[in-house]
Amino acid sequence: MEANSIDFITPTPTLHSFLVTNKIVEIIVNRIKEIPNHHQLRLSLDMVLFICNMIENLVYENDVKAKDQDKNFKREIALNVYKFLEWTKDDDKQFLFNSIQFLWSSGRIKKISFCKRLWSKVRRFLVK
Repeated sequence: MEANSIDFITPTPTLHSFLVTNKIVEIIVNRIKEIPNHHQLRLSLDMVLFICNMIENLVYENDVKAKDQDKNFKREIALNVYKFLEWTKDDDKQFLFNSIQFLWSSGRIKKISFCKRLWSKVRRFLVK
């Protein structure tokens, strides 16, 4: 049985966003699990900031369009990260939502600047 023509079928924008958001959750969870004693940081504002900044930048880099998503899709990604880390108590969720609101209103969640992204790509190119 041959399946050569399947490579030419492209996913719809909604399906692309679904696949990318699940991959984003996987990447963030793996990154957090590399931190020693990460389970002690479940109620840390710095951990929530770390997660939110990763979500913001990964969503931007992977071209997930907000118009193809629900209103609070980034918050749902953060909640899924907490679920995969097994931080599922009601207090954990409430802390996460309150922390995201505080960090967003204080302007601490942001994308990496264009200059830093460009410099990183140039440096990677020159090192190879």
